Amino acid sequence: MEESKKVFLTGTIIIVLLVGALLIYFLVISPARKVEEEPLKVEEIKPTEEVESLGEKEPHPQALEISLAESDRRLREMARSLSLHPQFARWLLTQDIIQKFVATVNNIAQGQSPRPHLDFFKLPEKFKVIKKNGRFYIDPSSYKRYDVVADVLASLDTEGCVRLYWQFQKPIQAAYTELGYPNQDFHPVLLQAIEELLAVPVIEEEIEVVPRVTSYLFRREDLEKLSDA
Repeated sequence: MEESKKVFLTGTIIIVLLVGALLIYFLVISPARKVEEEPLKVEEIKPTEEVESLGEKEPHPQALEISLAESDRRLREMARSLSLHPQFARWLLTQDIIQKFVATVNNIAQGQSPRPHLDFFKLPEKFKVIKKNGRFYIDPSSYKRYDVVADVLASLDTEGCVRLYWQFQKPIQAAYTELGYPNQDFHPVLLQAIEELLAVPVIEEEIEVVPRVTSYLFRREDLEKLSDA
């Protein structure tokens, strides 16, 4: 088991792995998911043009004429207002942001580790375990290494993230083509990546692991069977 598989159980690493952009999908679908989860209140009302218009799907922002070559510069200019968190500003300084975003999403959608594309994110400490009664468990401090990710997420302008995602569709598609997928739409890949991540269970109790020579295995078989993504 790779450490990358273990840390996904925290949930917060999702944002880091997608270079702050995969959350865009959450923002795109979260309103729909919320509506599905909440019970509908049925009222008898008289239909009007105004009420009917509220149910119409809002169009996506128009894609801007931005080339892949200039995407880093334009993205930094347009994304700087999304968050005042200093770490977010530092992450934006990485090179080839769109290419890394697309490659990361593609890897996750295929169940592969996206770690090679995440050179901008360095963990402050090593993965740790604790020993109790002869058994090994993931040390809570291993999860806290990702607190900065949650902090950045909480600071983001969600509507602005959605807008940027659609505005940068042309360089995103260009990067996907360069990755070896010409004439294929990237958005379904993003949806598949989210499905892959949502398959990870939320676990609140201690997670037991079994030590190996250079790594650890989950004691629970269902966790060990999770993909490397």
